[in-house]
Amino acid sequence: MSATTIHPDGRDSTGAHAALAKDAARAQPVDYQSLYDDYWSRPDRWGSHSFADPEPIAEQILSSCGGGRVLDVGCGMGLLVRTLLRKGVDAHGVDVARAPVERARMLAPGRFSNGSILALPFADQSFDTVISTDVLEHVSEADVPLALAELARVARRAAFVRLAVTPDRDRTWHLTVRDRDWWEARFFEAGFSRHLLSQKVVGFEQLDDEGWQITLVMQKLPRPEGFTHDMLTTTGRCAEAELARATRAAWFVRPGDVVVDLNARSGAAAAVLAAQTSASRVIAVCADARAADIARERFGALGLPLEFTAHDPATLGRRAAGVLLAMETDARSAVDLAQRVLVPGGRLILGAPGAPSDEAFAGFTLERAFAQRFGSAQGPSGNAVSRSLRQVDAGTATDDADFSLRVFTSDVVGASAEGYVERSFPDYSDDPEFHVGNYARDHDNPWLLRTMISMGMRSPNRGLVARIAANVLETARPGSADQGAALCVLAYRLLEQDEVDPAAADDLLARLARFVAEAESTPHAQRWKISNQYVIGQMHMARGRLRDAREAFLCCAEMDVLVFSPLLASKTVDAGFYAGLIAANTGDRAQARAIWERSLRELHRVLHADWLNIWGSPERPMPFGLPDVGLLVDAASRCAFGLLWLDDWDRRPGQAWTWTLQRTLSDHRRWIARLEDTRDWLDRERGRFRTLSQERGRTIERLQQWIDKLRASREWLSGQRDQLRRAVEQKDERLTAFHGQVEALRARLAESSAAAARFEARSAAWRDREAALNQAREWLSAQLKAQAEARARLEAANQHLTQTVENLREHVARLGEARAWLQQQVECKEHARARLEAANQHLTQTVENLREHVARLNEARNWLQKQVEQHDIARGNLQAQLDQARQTIARQDQAAQRARAEIESLTQRVSQMQLLLDRRNRDGQALRLWAYELLLAKEQLAAAAESARARAAERGAIIASLRRSLARLEALRGRPRSAPKGGQHQPADPKKRGRRAPRR
Repeated sequence: MSATTIHPDGRDSTGAHAALAKDAARAQPVDYQSLYDDYWSRPDRWGSHSFADPEPIAEQILSSCGGGRVLDVGCGMGLLVRTLLRKGVDAHGVDVARAPVERARMLAPGRFSNGSILALPFADQSFDTVISTDVLEHVSEADVPLALAELARVARRAAFVRLAVTPDRDRTWHLTVRDRDWWEARFFEAGFSRHLLSQKVVGFEQLDDEGWQITLVMQKLPRPEGFTHDMLTTTGRCAEAELARATRAAWFVRPGDVVVDLNARSGAAAAVLAAQTSASRVIAVCADARAADIARERFGALGLPLEFTAHDPATLGRRAAGVLLAMETDARSAVDLAQRVLVPGGRLILGAPGAPSDEAFAGFTLERAFAQRFGSAQGPSGNAVSRSLRQVDAGTATDDADFSLRVFTSDVVGASAEGYVERSFPDYSDDPEFHVGNYARDHDNPWLLRTMISMGMRSPNRGLVARIAANVLETARPGSADQGAALCVLAYRLLEQDEVDPAAADDLLARLARFVAEAESTPHAQRWKISNQYVIGQMHMARGRLRDAREAFLCCAEMDVLVFSPLLASKTVDAGFYAGLIAANTGDRAQARAIWERSLRELHRVLHADWLNIWGSPERPMPFGLPDVGLLVDAASRCAFGLLWLDDWDRRPGQAWTWTLQRTLSDHRRWIARLEDTRDWLDRERGRFRTLSQERGRTIERLQQWIDKLRASREWLSGQRDQLRRAVEQKDERLTAFHGQVEALRARLAESSAAAARFEARSAAWRDREAALNQAREWLSAQLKAQAEARARLEAANQHLTQTVENLREHVARLGEARAWLQQQVECKEHARARLEAANQHLTQTVENLREHVARLNEARNWLQKQVEQHDIARGNLQAQLDQARQTIARQDQAAQRARAEIESLTQRVSQMQLLLDRRNRDGQALRLWAYELLLAKEQLAAAAESARARAAERGAIIASLRRSLARLEALRGRPRSAPKGGQHQPADPKKRGRRAPRR
């Protein structure tokens, strides 16, 4: 079906399509043909593809699954199929929609078919590889098992799948939205296993950065009786990490190595090493004979150089292995075995849980150490643990590592040639005229080839290579090939430095000159004589001694390379180019012309010699022969361009220099090497940036928590302020009530005073009438006594009321002071709240800036969503605490003391918040600096890539011009010529073609 054109952004409209998609989501049957026939009927969909560039996908498919007969399921308009056809692949396509298939058939007849992924119209195992890009997520979950079963049925070897794992915009078209683990489990259930080269397509660390779309590379492997599972059929990070370790170990297997896996278990790691390397043999030591039989049945049909055995590895012969892999085994036992079975310069790879150990072993040098992190999906703090497998320096603290790898190199200095067998390339050593690969004949220590000499096989640890060369130099015979090789390695290491030590350079130049004068007559010693003469010129040129450099280059250019191999002419021809260039720059155009012409004649001479020492034979060519011929022709092409532009050296110096110094293939290779180094640096920086991003996320989390707490505190303070206001209002109401009571008491006192005055008047009247009222005297006396007692009681009451009024006045004064103090505290709290709001606004703005900066990080987005949920929970908890606080405050009589204590606590919190804010600002500045450096590196890398593409175009023009020149040379060669003069090259006797060229 044509699901390859559905983009995950969900740009498709709703309607009948949405209805069908919803039906599929409910596990109802879906009419995929009608759905996608209607889809392709839209004018805006016709001619569209789900990928902008099919080339990267095609390269990934071919580099992992290989060529052969390939089927693209859900091919749509067939762009990927046509791309594979242009690469010579027998590619076919099938789609459920009819219209795009008809169009594809017009462009490539006989290559496209109609059919559903649920019932592919092909026989069992009719294709080596099946491809599915942007298809399976558009299949309902109920149909996924049937779709995968069909892919497994028609595939003979492998499956390459790319699909989305996130919903589309409308949440309609992606009927099955699952993660990588779920999809891998479904593929495993369908009979697939992880491909042995799967992490060459999607690396271990890249699994964290796949985003909305994942790539699955699967392989069909037998599952014999007794097989349970291995890292190729198990989901999760542990299995991925185990596969990553095997893939990393494959880096250190040289061509032709014999590899021994001491703890093979199911044999999967050994199969990875055999599939990803050019090892001649991979011996997997299993736990018992039954495990070896199961592994043999599972991987034996692949045709790889795999051997499964349960025999004790101690039975291996002396110097029988080039690599010893010891994962989770006793390190000391592995070292003891390696000292006997490893060849000189062989590698021992130790793997163990935890951080790399600092333990050293006699007879071995640490070459590389790696620390791996995979953990689980969530770390102890709830944050995601990023996958990583990074190189670490010796002594570097890596306490957080889950697993470690250490690569050791066995001592090679002073080793004899015992047991040396050439396995890196075809061996023609039985021919006495074969020199280029006959190291055992001419080198005292032929093991140096793999450890120190060959650029493709020697250690990537440049410091280790330099130390080996220095040690070889101390023991090598003067004039021997071993001495020449060590001197050449040290010279190039010195040239790689930006600032060369003058004393070291002069000492090395003297040693190089002595070797050139004393070199033995063996072909390999002569090879190093020529190479070292060339590097002498390079060192003089680097020191600014142009006259000495020209003389050294001229001496090199006059040496005869046929004593070793025509390939060595890349040095003599390039030496001629530099000698001519120096002559041209010093104004000696005639000498420059003569030197460059001689270099071109030298190219013609050596390429017409016997090719035994170029490629061995056309039936079994040497792997480096023809590429080195390309380097030779590139060097000569610069001489050709120099001749063409020599007359313009003064008139158009810029043009002359540009064309003369054309970028050659070797220059492009150096650029590629630099780009690869830059890529490695960017990978390391990406790991550091990922770590910083995680730290930043955790910092943001802490700041967000503090912000939430501050917001809750602000709300609590607002509530406290309102409660205090209500308490003050209640006090005011009570004071008002007290004032009313005082006024009432004063009124009652006035009434009592008036009554006393009236009683006094009556008493006076009664005394005036005492004589007339004698009969009432006793009664009046009693009444007066009673009035006196009442008056006393009233005076006492009046005094009590006066005291009460004074007490009330003092209480009112204290309440006024309390009210003023409370008002002052409220104003202080208002000021504090204003400062908190300003700080909160600043924090909010800063957090927004950080959120914009990390918006591309999906982990942060997911984390923020979780934090919102936690914030809601925390807000509910704080609300409950607030209610409890209100109840507690209501029971307390001294609200002012409580407010003072809370204000002091708030002041401490504000201080803590300010400290965290300062720390966050420093972290933000550091993150912005790292981001700027990464952007700058990216721009530099893009500029370098653009420059490389431009130089590639210029190289194409050079090659075309050179071909024309060669054609003219061949035409001139076909003309009749006079008898050659003495010293000129004699044409080879036709009867002697294929045999060695005669020596001079």
